Amino acid sequence: MIFNNCRNRDYTPIYGPDAFYDIDLRHRNIKLADELSPGDTCVVASYLGNSKTHVKLSWYVLALKTTNPDEKGAATRVFRGTLIKTETMLKVDAVADNRYRNIFTVKGAFKFEQAVRSVPNR
Repeated sequence: MIFNNCRNRDYTPIYGPDAFYDIDLRHRNIKLADELSPGDTCVVASYLGNSKTHVKLSWYVLALKTTNPDEKGAATRVFRGTLIKTETMLKVDAVADNRYRNIFTVKGAFKFEQAVRSVPNR
């Protein structure tokens, strides 16, 4: 599963040090994201700092999913796990990379979807 974090949201202050992503329980991708099981590999795609030309791709092993309120009180599914590696690359290279291209549009922008089914190879 590849998660879209194009807003560079920091989950640690909200949910604790093992949180790497969240999805509002009302979001249309919640069923897709809930297919994940402990031990599955997830990738969180975000911009590298303020740069819109570089992306950071953080790989995690999912430990568990919890339901917690976010900072605004909305019920969210929180994905928790261990960081196993991080890659940084030009966004244009990530768009062309078979492991990551599903999170981008054909024009190279992050898709609107928060989660995209993918089976990336480490």
